[in-house]
Amino acid sequence: MRDLKAAGAQVTLAAITLDPCETVQHDRYEGETLTPDALLSDVQASDYDLLVVPGGTCNVDRIRVNEDAITLAQEFAHEGKPIAAICHGAWLLVNAGLVAGKTAFPCRYTAADIKNAGGHYVDEQLHVDDANGFKLITSRKPADLDYFVDAIKDALN
Repeated sequence: MRDLKAAGAQVTLAAITLDPCETVQHDRYEGETLTPDALLSDVQASDYDLLVVPGGTCNVDRIRVNEDAITLAQEFAHEGKPIAAICHGAWLLVNAGLVAGKTAFPCRYTAADIKNAGGHYVDEQLHVDDANGFKLITSRKPADLDYFVDAIKDALN
């Protein structure tokens, strides 16, 4: 978020509740505490240019079964708007039915999910797939973050 804001993007952090969100690095180390700007239930794809799905296991595990998050991802895809997902963020896209026919490379732990949902998994730092009417930007892990953010900036320009 920081890098996108620094590049001039207007960023909205949406979540299931407005309670502060704890970020966790590598599922073990405390990260930042972030306060959401909006509820997922109040966010509409038509108001935004791109959707970023965060990585990690805990927070993504919660949003991948949340109907508002699933619907939002589907709206972005149906409107032909880019979706960027890093690490385990692809789980939301699997549950939203958006990976069939797409090539993605989120973290290796999601490979079976991607394949079982009809997608193609490759292990690279960054992949951009334009199939099925929307751009999907995926990266594997925090070490790939610079590539991921640059691809998001490119998609916004």
